[in-house]
Parts: sequence; structure tokens; C-alpha cells
Amino acid sequence: MTELHIELLGGLRIRTAAGREIRLVSRKAQALIGCLALEPGVPQSRDVLAGLLWEDSDPELARASLRQALTSLRRGLPPSCAAALQGDAGTVALDATLAGSDVAQFRALIRDGSPGALARAVERHAGVLLDGLDARSPAFEQWLIERRGELRRLLLGAAERMAAQCTAVGDDAGAIAALERLVATEPSNERAQRDLMEALARQGR
Repeated sequence: MTELHIELLGGLRIRTAAGREIRLVSRKAQALIGCLALEPGVPQSRDVLAGLLWEDSDPELARASLRQALTSLRRGLPPSCAAALQGDAGTVALDATLAGSDVAQFRALIRDGSPGALARAVERHAGVLLDGLDARSPAFEQWLIERRGELRRLLLGAAERMAAQCTAVGDDAGAIAALERLVATEPSNERAQRDLMEALARQGR
């Protein structure tokens, strides 16, 4: 059972399975769990994480700071959730059986690829990844820009596929929902603008 749910889109929010909200005071701890929650179950290199969050520090000091942030993170989690944070000498990860995130769910829905899954993916992508989080690290900011771009491309692709699938079966309402999201995300997409107008016209709008 998932003990920890982490929302990354629209800002960082952490809740237990019982609905209790967990607040982390440390910006570094927030950024750290944000990195890990993008892909629960995938080990992340300690050296890479230390470089992202403490790029101006000596490598040994950066690794020491990472250890301190992990300790702070463990202390900030309830006992039932602490086991979700795993690590060894070289890596750190969130146990995917104990922790999940909205981004992980978004990616899983896109991999599913069915019309219903794509509709849920498009609907659930709400807000900017880790909006408002300032880890005070240029390397982390650059990493965050790249991850935001990656998720935006996934959203656009999902909306395009959903619109095409709905149009193919005559579901104009579904196509309109997908195309409206596509146009809102990428206003310069003239093809999507045209397809949206055509779908609206078919519904007498």
C-alpha cells in the first residue's frame, strides 16, 4: 500500500495515506524529495544529487550536506512513511511500493495510451512542476527547467493523441477537451487551433 503521496505539479505537497499533510521546512529537503519523487523506484546517484543541490561546495562537503538533508527528510516523515526513503553508499531512491507521485501517475497513464488513460493524463497535469520551489542552486534550476520541458512535451503529445483518437471515433466533445488543452499549452500551434475550430463547428458552436 502506498503510504506517501507526493504532488509535484503546481507546487510540492506531501500527504500520508491517511490524508495527513507533511511540511518540510528545509528547501534542500523539499528539492531532494522532489527529485526522487519524479521517478519512484529509480535509484538516483548521490554524487549527482549532491552536485545538483550543492554545486558550489567541495564534493566531500556536498555529499555531507546531502547526508544531512536525507537525515532531515527522514525525521520529517512519519514512522509509517520513513521506510519509503531508501539508499546505499552510492544511491538514494523512494520505494515505489510505499511512495507515489502525480508525475509518476501521469507518465503511467501516457504509457497506457488508451483514450481513457490519455484523458486522465491530460486532466491530471495541473500546474508547473515544483512551482515556487527555490533551492538556491543554479544547477537545480537548470535541471528543473529541463524536467518541466520534458513534461510539457509529454502533455502536448498526450493531448494530440487524445484528440486524434476522439476525432477518429466521432467523439467531438473529447476532441474539443484535448484540443483546448493543447491550444492553452501551445498557443502558437496553428493546426490545433484549426482542428479545434472545426470540432466546435461540428457541434454548432
